[in-house]
Parts: sequence; C-alpha cells; structure tokens
Amino acid sequence: EKQLDSIKTEGLTPMEQKKIIKKLEREMKNQANEMNFELAIRIRDKVREMKK
Repeated sequence: EKQLDSIKTEGLTPMEQKKIIKKLEREMKNQANEMNFELAIRIRDKVREMKK
C-alpha cells in the first residue's frame, strides 16, 4: 500500500505513464477479485489521478 503513495508521475514520458497505469489496472482487478476492495479503490483513485 505504501508503494502506491510512492509512485511519482512527474517527469515520466507518456509511454512510461501508460505502462504504470496498465500495471495498476491489472493490480486493481486482482485486488478486487480477492475481495480487497479498499486497496482496489485506492489503486483506482491513483489511476484517475495519473490520467489527469
């Protein structure tokens, strides 16, 4: 969970951001499937923040 907060998006190329977003989206689905909804929501929020 702390790793999620430490993801820095400043200075990344659009391609790097896309890769991180894809990885986070996969992890979000995995967490939701394992009933870890709070973590899945935090990941979703991080993805939304990155897409701004």
